[in-house]
Amino acid sequence: MVRKIHTKREEITVSGKLKEVITVKDEKGNIIHKTVYPIMVEFYLTDVMQVIIGSSILAMPIAFTEETWNLGSSLPMLNVFSIMAISLLFISLFVY
Repeated sequence: MVRKIHTKREEITVSGKLKEVITVKDEKGNIIHKTVYPIMVEFYLTDVMQVIIGSSILAMPIAFTEETWNLGSSLPMLNVFSIMAISLLFISLFVY
């Protein structure tokens, strides 16, 4: 016997904050499960700092290799800062 399950997603406001409600119903319309998830729409300065700190922590093991130091001593400063900015950007996106 195959059960038909219907899922409904809706967004509601609870205490001024957006939430996503996912309701799972069976074929008769009875609610099987209801889940509420917060929707993150704000991005504050503290969030930026957490991303920067987290990405820096992930980048630390690479910073202590000899190859990195040799490459850094032979590259022009513009290239070093460009590589650093791109690395922090990619790691920040990964952490976020």
